[in-house]
Amino acid sequence: TPSSTSTPAAAYTPPTTSSAAPAATSSAPPTSNGTPGACSTDGKCSSSGTPCCGDITHYDTDAAHQTKGACGWVNDGATEDVVALPHGMMGEQSNGNPFCGRTVNVSLNGKTASAKVVDKCMGCEGQSIDLSDHLFGQLGNPDIGRTQAKWWFTS
Repeated sequence: TPSSTSTPAAAYTPPTTSSAAPAATSSAPPTSNGTPGACSTDGKCSSSGTPCCGDITHYDTDAAHQTKGACGWVNDGATEDVVALPHGMMGEQSNGNPFCGRTVNVSLNGKTASAKVVDKCMGCEGQSIDLSDHLFGQLGNPDIGRTQAKWWFTS
C-alpha cells in the first residue's frame, strides 16, 4: 500500500543524456483479472505479469550543470522522463551498462508512464527506483516524495 509520507527524495547523482526519454503512456502488465501482476521475486521485472515493486522517489537531474549520470548522459529531469535503477541491480559497471537506455514502465494509482534508464541510484535498495521530477509528476503529486509503485522493463 502506498505511503503518503513527505520524506524528501534521496540524494542522487543525476543522469546525463541529451536525448529525450520516451513519453508514452500505457497500461500495466495485465494478469488474468486485468490488474498488474504480483511483484517479481527474481528481479526480472518483466511485462509478462511480474513487475518489480518498490519505493519510488524523484530527483533533479541537474542538467544546468551538465552533470553526467552513471550511463554517461546529461538529462533534463524537468522535461524528460528518465529513471535511475537501484545500484544493486545495475552493479559496479556504469558507462556501457546493459541497463543503460532500456525502457521501463512505471505504474502508480492507475497511471502508467514510460521512461529511459539513464542512471544508477545509490540510495535505492531492492527494487526501489528514482524518477525524474517530470516523470514523477505524471504519476502523482511530487509533494508525496516517496511512495510505492510497480515497474517493469519494456525493452
